[in-house]
Order: sequence, then C-alpha cells, then structure tokens
Amino acid sequence: MKKYTSVLMAICLFPLFSQAQITQTFDKVGIGTAPVNLLHVVSATEATSGSINTYNVNISQGGSALALGGNASYSYLQSFNSKPLQINLAGNNTLLNAAGLGNVGIGTANPAFPLHVVTASGASGITAQSTVAYSANSGAFVRLYNSGTPTAANQRLGGVLFGSNPDVGVYRTGAQIEAITAGAWTDGTIHPTVLRFLTVRQGSSVVAERMRINDEGNILVAQGTQFGVALTDRFTYDSKIQPHYGMQWIMDSWNSNGPTLWTAAYGGMKFFTQGTSRVTITGSGNVGIGTDDTKGYKFAVNGDAMFTKIKVKTYTSWPDYVFADDYQLPALSELAGYIQQHKHLPDMPTAANVEKEGLDVAEMNKKLLQKVEELTLYIISLNKKNETLEQRLSGLELQASKK
Repeated sequence: MKKYTSVLMAICLFPLFSQAQITQTFDKVGIGTAPVNLLHVVSATEATSGSINTYNVNISQGGSALALGGNASYSYLQSFNSKPLQINLAGNNTLLNAAGLGNVGIGTANPAFPLHVVTASGASGITAQSTVAYSANSGAFVRLYNSGTPTAANQRLGGVLFGSNPDVGVYRTGAQIEAITAGAWTDGTIHPTVLRFLTVRQGSSVVAERMRINDEGNILVAQGTQFGVALTDRFTYDSKIQPHYGMQWIMDSWNSNGPTLWTAAYGGMKFFTQGTSRVTITGSGNVGIGTDDTKGYKFAVNGDAMFTKIKVKTYTSWPDYVFADDYQLPALSELAGYIQQHKHLPDMPTAANVEKEGLDVAEMNKKLLQKVEELTLYIISLNKKNETLEQRLSGLELQASKK
C-alpha cells in the first residue's frame, strides 16, 4: 500500500516541479557526446539548410527561431520565419573573419575575395548610406586605404574595377578607375596623387589608360583619345575615326612632328572671348572673324586687318594676253567716248557696285594690271608717233637752214 501511495504523490507533484525554476551547476554538459566544451552538442544526423527541424540547436522566442548546425562542408547560423539575423545590434563593432585567414561571402557560398558580394538582381548592389543631416561634411563614402606611407611615384592607392565573371574563379576587367601616387608622400603634409581612367578598346582585351587627372588638376589624355558626345556618329578621315562632335589628338599620316588636334562639330564652330563670338566656322567651311555671317564668302572679316605679307592666287588667266599680237587695243577715241558715257574704265567695276558687292582683290589686281599693260601699249604707240614727228621736224628744220 505504501508503494502505491508514493507513486501517486509523485504523479501529483510532477506538474509543480516542471513549472518551477531549477538551477543545476555542471562542469560540462554534453548532449549526444561526452562533453569537451562547456556545452557540447553532437548529432548523428548532419544538419541541412532549409528546415529548422534538421539543425542541432534550436532557440525559439516570440515567433522567431535561431538555429545552429552543420554538415561535412559547412557550419550554419540561420534565422527562420523570415526574420533578419542581427549580430551585435546594440554593440559598437561586429567582426567577421577578424584574423584575415579566409574570405567572407555575402550571397555566395564560394567567396573568392576577402569580401565577396553576389547580388541576385542587376538593379541591386552594395549601398553605403549616411543617416546624418546633409551638410558640407556629411555623406556616405566608400573608403579604400593602405597601410603605411607611399615612398615613390606610381604606387597604387586603390581603385574600382568593372568587368565580367565568365567562369568560376575567372574575372575579366573591362574598365578601371584607380588612384596612384605622383611622388613620395610626407605623412600629413604632402600627398601628390593622380587619378587614372582605363578602358579596353574594340578588338582588344588589354586595359589601357585613356585619361588621367594629374596632381596639378590638369586633364591628360593619350594620343588618339577622343573627347565628345555621340561618338557613334562619326566619320573617317586619313583612315582614322573622328566623331562629328568631339576632339582628339592624333597623328596625321603626312606629319611626323607630333599629334594634331582634330576637332569637329557638324553644324559649325564658334570661339568666344569675354562672352562674345570672335571667330566662326560655318558648317560649309566659311570662316568669319568679328562676324557670324560670312555672306557666303569663304573668309569674312568685320573690322581692320593688317598683313605683313599676302599672296593671292587667281584661278583665271593673268592679263599678259594684252601683249599678244592679236590683242585688239581699243582706240583712244573709243576709250574717251566710253569714259564720257560711263564715267569709269571699261571692264572695271563702278563705285556703286564696289560699295554694294565689295572688292575682289585678285580680280581687281588682274584688271589693274590689264589697264597698266594697255596704258603701256598706248605710251609705246604715242612714243613711236612722237619719234616720227621729231624726225620730220628735224628734217624740216634742216631744209629751212639751207635756204
């Protein structure tokens, strides 16, 4: 009878013990194994990702679940029920792989770099966001630093690479931005630096520098580099490509002294000083100085011009034909009648015409020479007549003296 009474009391008191807080101290606790650590859990079945029931250790609280486990290849720390996993939420520092003995992967199980981030969508990526108020000293930064102090020029400080990953462990660079030293640094006082921009040209796989901003703030470009927009809208000149809207420094095939500045704009060009258009090149190739309207002329100047030497090449025949044997020199009487009627020499423009149309220097010099040559012929003719008259006069004087 006593035996049954003890069992009955134990059954009645069990709920009270199960609800009480029981504290028990152990040196080490082992679950599934003789413990080596303070808490040592060993499962005969490997944990697999995807279900909390397969993990060795489960901690549940308020609808969330944290599980720990592992298999032959990985160790797992995972949050379930669509809850984020927060590490050291209230602390100052979160250290992952602090010893630097391996790679850390986010979005990949096979990180190839110290920090390797793989995104599932092309629109996503790595974001650095500042939550402080906007000011001259706020904003988010991506910082790339090196230990120590640079000791010479052309030492790389860091950069950003753009490219593709066609296969596991294979990375191809298509473009690159990097900072290098322009000389040795003196910590805290002298830090000369150059920013380089590199791309891969069509038909090549080699990254090459296209432009740099040097330590003095100047923009330097390699020979053949183009500046401009709409570079696909281009033309071929001297077997080289030139954009319709841009410029480049490139070697002309006929010039070995150095690269030539090629610049193009489809509609024309204007050069300004002090906010005023000074030189204009129209789309048809006409040049205006002091004017944007060349009136259809190849070269137009609005203002004074001074030359130390000028050479004009005419496309018509030079008036030496005046001295040809078959040239019909107008009689002086005809010339006098023409002048009396028209008030200018034959073949010469009128004053009104010059005022309206301007003066063709080459044509006017040709016509002036024609008139000088005609005048020379008139003088020669008159001189012959004068010599004949003098001879006749001398003969008459001789006859008179004999009488």
